[in-house]
Amino acid sequence: MQLKRGKLLLNTGTRNNKSMYLGAYKGSELAAVNFFIGHEMLFNGETHYAHQSCWSATSPDHRKQGLFSQLINTAKERLKSSGSALIFGFPNLNSEPIFTRKLGFRSISMSKVNIPVFGPSEYLLPFFIKVPGVHDVLNTEQTFIPIESEIIELKQHEFDDEVKVYQSYNNIIWGKRVSRKFSFGTFRFFNVGGIQVNKPSLLRSLFWSLIQKENIDFLQIVGVSNSQLWSLFRGVGKAQRIEPLIVYDLNVDSTAAHFNFFTGIKDVF
Repeated sequence: MQLKRGKLLLNTGTRNNKSMYLGAYKGSELAAVNFFIGHEMLFNGETHYAHQSCWSATSPDHRKQGLFSQLINTAKERLKSSGSALIFGFPNLNSEPIFTRKLGFRSISMSKVNIPVFGPSEYLLPFFIKVPGVHDVLNTEQTFIPIESEIIELKQHEFDDEVKVYQSYNNIIWGKRVSRKFSFGTFRFFNVGGIQVNKPSLLRSLFWSLIQKENIDFLQIVGVSNSQLWSLFRGVGKAQRIEPLIVYDLNVDSTAAHFNFFTGIKDVF
């Protein structure tokens, strides 16, 4: 079991120092690990900490012995006693059934919108991004809102200047460029990592500023399907083959909550 120590510390060590690293030992041998990134969140006007389960690994000699489940159950106890609001994650197809059927997590699907920006994109934006009234505010009741500046800092530790940040009037859009090959050619995407909205009426102009500076073909926005921010977009559809959000409540009941999470919060963004 080989772990890239530098990479793991770079993309799990948030500035709040709330991350937790658990290991299971067989004698003196490290048999399994699971990391829990500590994220600061706003929820109903109060600051909370939530933990992202990620970077799970089990030695080949110790698989199918229940070590992963033991680590998660230990984390539930430790994080609950430390005051964490909840545990969340983005599991793959293999681990999702373990989380949801065996460990009591619930699953929330992901949504996405792809905005073409080639050609007269200033005329295309209105088809995808709404412009609320100047005095309209975004509903954030019962919504977990990550601190985007903290996530940006975390990603810049790992990707440096690949992470691009655009901001105006405390509206923030950030992410990075990626190229993808298809049978009919290669396209350049700006993969939006996160969005912070203070003035909804000015969000479209901020996207336009991004488009003017980035040499891309599409803006791709992927986030949790119940995010309140989707109310600002048109053409939103289900994100096929994208890992869902899973949630386990510890000290906050999030059953009716919204999650303004986009893909940048994932440990593998």
